[in-house]
Amino acid sequence: MSELIERIRSIVGHAGLITTPEEFAPYATDWRKRYVGKPLAVVRPASTAEVARVVRACSDARTAIVPQGGNTGLCGAATPDASGSQIVLNLSRMNRVRGIDARNNTMTVEAGCVLANLQKAAEEAGRLLPLSLAAEGSCEIGGNLSTNAGGTAVLRYGNARELVLGLEVVVPSGEIWDGLRGLRKDNTGYDLKQLFIGAEGTLGVITAAVLKLFPLPKSRATAVVALRDPEKALALLERALGACGERVTGFELFSDFCLSLVLKHFKDTAAPFPRRFPYYVLNPGAGFLELARIHLRSAGPRRLEYQARRVDSHRAHRRVHLGDRRGTCARSSGCPDGDVRPSRRRQPALQRVPARGNGPRYFCRGFGADQPHRARQRGAFRRLDQRRARLGSAQARGNPPLQITARTGPDA
Repeated sequence: MSELIERIRSIVGHAGLITTPEEFAPYATDWRKRYVGKPLAVVRPASTAEVARVVRACSDARTAIVPQGGNTGLCGAATPDASGSQIVLNLSRMNRVRGIDARNNTMTVEAGCVLANLQKAAEEAGRLLPLSLAAEGSCEIGGNLSTNAGGTAVLRYGNARELVLGLEVVVPSGEIWDGLRGLRKDNTGYDLKQLFIGAEGTLGVITAAVLKLFPLPKSRATAVVALRDPEKALALLERALGACGERVTGFELFSDFCLSLVLKHFKDTAAPFPRRFPYYVLNPGAGFLELARIHLRSAGPRRLEYQARRVDSHRAHRRVHLGDRRGTCARSSGCPDGDVRPSRRRQPALQRVPARGNGPRYFCRGFGADQPHRARQRGAFRRLDQRRARLGSAQARGNPPLQITARTGPDA
């Protein structure tokens, strides 16, 4: 392995190679600190050419690569194992905006660009990059594309793959596939870029992308609406889409239980209404505010004009809360909108499952995008015996695992 390390050092230099445990610890631990690996080294190339040469070197040495962006994922997919034989390929140094074409509404960016920085660069050019999620201040666009991130604006703009016009990818052989095209009407042959989006680095390492931009909105409005049950949320979504069309940017449903956890752990937050309701809908998008005033009685019109920044902070705090709870299990699934209704009736029984002896206590927290065919629910395992922080040990004692057949919650 020392021969491989020296070969990589000659490619990326001393600034691009980390080999000591003290220095590579942040790259070997996931965001929630649930998984800790032990890589052979962390490699931080500064260009696509360096990525290609590093991948070729690892291929020759039959050494596994773990691609990594901002390391903000919740499932440990960007964390190496403990074998000490894997290379972490971190692309954070590749953070240049190669160009913005305002007339064509595109921007060409490198994989290590932080999403919030790209949003700012687009805004400075008078354009909108609609991809937005709770981790946007630290997640990187390469990871967003590799996981086909959803975010809060899927309802109007689609998942990450729908915002991509072209890619530059280093394939496992170390060759570079240059598909950086800004052409919208392109019907020439296979759409190869779609193979790499959502593949999580298994087919190649995304090093750059051409992204779609949009004109900046003329106005913005964010509303929070209190509801009695998810069925009302589905009816509201249908009415909002019928009345406002594409002006509805997002539609996030979350429970009062989820809100209570945010208020408990983040003292600078406040509830959106003087009294509490079973469910809430967060809806950013021009046009919805007026619709809510006309059609809804669940909350007074004065309360609908809730501060947008505070509302967004609730979304971000939900994600931070997952990191603070060491025994958290995040799951995501998709289902047609009509299937959400019967399954949601089961959730109150799952929100507080009584502990069995020293077994786990399970909290279901439903929150998320009530967008067509997408739902998510997060759960947090709390043990009475804090020394046993894994569900597997409870199953080993004979406690049956919990079965959740449907969930509702947000795209994060």
